[in-house]
Amino acid sequence: MPAEIDFARGYAFRRVGNRLCFRLRGGSPLRTVRTSGPNHKEIALTLRIKKGFTLIELMIVIAIIAIIAAIAIPNLIEARKNGNETAAIGALKTIGTSQSLFREADKEGDGNLDYGTLAELASAGGGSTVGLIDSVLGAGTKNGYLFSASYGAQTSEFLWFAVANPALPQTTGDRYFCANQEGVTFYTVSAAFAYNTDDCTVPANSTPVGK
Repeated sequence: MPAEIDFARGYAFRRVGNRLCFRLRGGSPLRTVRTSGPNHKEIALTLRIKKGFTLIELMIVIAIIAIIAAIAIPNLIEARKNGNETAAIGALKTIGTSQSLFREADKEGDGNLDYGTLAELASAGGGSTVGLIDSVLGAGTKNGYLFSASYGAQTSEFLWFAVANPALPQTTGDRYFCANQEGVTFYTVSAAFAYNTDDCTVPANSTPVGK
């Protein structure tokens, strides 16, 4: 439909015969229109303007998004790693509690008060349908960490040792954790804990969680 042009907004015109070239000052021509009066004060025109962003506007938007992503993504990764580490510490505490219950109740059903493996803790032993730990933890992978736990092979199953190492170091977690029958969780940031079921001792280079 006909539109009115505000001559005070920086439009530029150039008359060619009975036509008027119309464009924004400093911009490219938009359309050639026909004048509707001898004094050219009233102009009837129909403009079909394609709405959208200019290249500069798109570049600005992309730059802003890139800046936000550069700030937010590392923070999200760190938050996820911290959450995974906290969950791993909690899982090792759950394993410790479950080992005590497993031993005291003789969940293995063999008459010996001993500890169990992750699979035995998950099934609770003795044919029980209720596990002392959930099946996900019993399978050995949870919240970005790989878990292993078992009784001491050389001590008649009266000791136990458990480790929790990040599935993807520096991505799902920075710290490596271990625990044993003493009930204290230890960590290191240098290398994964070896799965020690010989004597179930904690490596000397480890530090108690919280210190």
